[in-house]
This record gives sequence, C-alpha cells and structure tokens, in this order.
Amino acid sequence: LMPNPKAGTISDKPEEVAKKFQKGTLRWKTEPKFPLVHQMIGKISMEEKALEENIKKFLDSVGKKHILSAFIKTTMSPSIKIKV
Repeated sequence: LMPNPKAGTISDKPEEVAKKFQKGTLRWKTEPKFPLVHQMIGKISMEEKALEENIKKFLDSVGKKHILSAFIKTTMSPSIKIKV
C-alpha cells in the first residue's frame, strides 16, 4: 500500500509509526452520515479459528452493547448475519 496521510503512514518519525503498526493498530472505516463500521477481519485463506478469534476481538473492542447487528462477507459475496 502507498503511504497515505489519512492512514497515518506519513510521518516525520517513521520509527514511531512502524512500532505503532507492529503492535497491531486497528483503523475503522465508518460512514459519515450513518452509524456503520466497515472492518476487514481477515482473508478467506485464513483458518476458520483465526477468523473467529479476529471477529471476537473486534466485537469486544467496539463493545457489544454498541452493536445492533453484524454481518460478515467477502468482497464479492452475499453477506451472512452473525449473532453478537
């Protein structure tokens, strides 16, 4: 990926930015007018257990009380509703 100021990958101190991303910084994409969050949690090639862990960690970080419904999908597939 190319450096991007929105992603926080351009800095006067690249060592600090590298450390931040090595720790596993999450960046959420949201809709400006609606309370939606888009988040990549893994790749289709990952093991099912790893994807499950990523989903649980993401839901915990957002807070289950803030989530009304959640869906999972690949780029070009229909979505599947998951229980929160």
